[in-house]
Amino acid sequence: MKIVSLLPSGTEVVCSLGAIDDIVGVSHECDYPPEVRSRPVLIRSTMKREELSSGDIDRGVKERGRMHVIDTELLDKLSPDVVITQDICNVCAAPHSEVIKAAAEAGIEPTIVSMNTHTFSDMFRSIGEIAAVINREKEGRELLSAMQNRVENIRKKALQAKKVRVACIEWLDPLYVAGAWMPEMVGIAGGHDVLGIAGEHSLLVRCDDIENAHPEKIIFMPCSFPIGRTLGELSNVTGNGGWKKLSGSVKGAYVMDGRLTSRPGPRLIDGLETIASILHPEIFGTELDGSVAVKIS
Repeated sequence: MKIVSLLPSGTEVVCSLGAIDDIVGVSHECDYPPEVRSRPVLIRSTMKREELSSGDIDRGVKERGRMHVIDTELLDKLSPDVVITQDICNVCAAPHSEVIKAAAEAGIEPTIVSMNTHTFSDMFRSIGEIAAVINREKEGRELLSAMQNRVENIRKKALQAKKVRVACIEWLDPLYVAGAWMPEMVGIAGGHDVLGIAGEHSLLVRCDDIENAHPEKIIFMPCSFPIGRTLGELSNVTGNGGWKKLSGSVKGAYVMDGRLTSRPGPRLIDGLETIASILHPEIFGTELDGSVAVKIS
């Protein structure tokens, strides 16, 4: 079977199911596991996001109607049996409609699987659907069972503690708080998301909104940003008076690897475990893996 995955979470799911050798093409943002970086890339972004600031990316998104260009010639050449896409965010990956159009232009008729993940439970359903389509049902059941066991372990331990009020920042300029599956993850980890709405899009906020919500802890987790990139841009937020006032009222501020919170796949459980450690170090351990999270104040 030949599989093309046009979003990072889809690639991570396929690889976790043991089908990495079936992947013949990926998107420009598929970077895990590292081996997939050698696969042919079928998507070109209309912006060089890695060279732009959060503010520049936000402005570019508003100015451009189309964020991704699919290489239809390469798609035709690879002639995949399955193409994995999404229909949640036109910024993060090519939407389902563009993939259908590209397949038609390429003259191929693959099975197109769309990961429409809005909640934590949706993520488990999507993994099961992909497993069925690529004939990895057994591996899918084993993967889901292992993931669910880890989730339940965190949930049970977190019940011992008082809920911690937390704000999860998904974008830096302008400020957005995370929605979708993040409030559920925070709840499982023993917290209360003071601004995000489960199953909904991220929300545009101001520092005053965050302050008025009275979070005890703040976690910066910009969408798909590694820690280093977020740290490099934090001055855009922490340099203003609103943040200085806010930072004095919280018990801790942290930066997380945004790839562990924005990609609805197996590594989302790694993100959940990290959030649990941030919220309740007395239960989950005080030492954070510096490659996935750091405390900044």
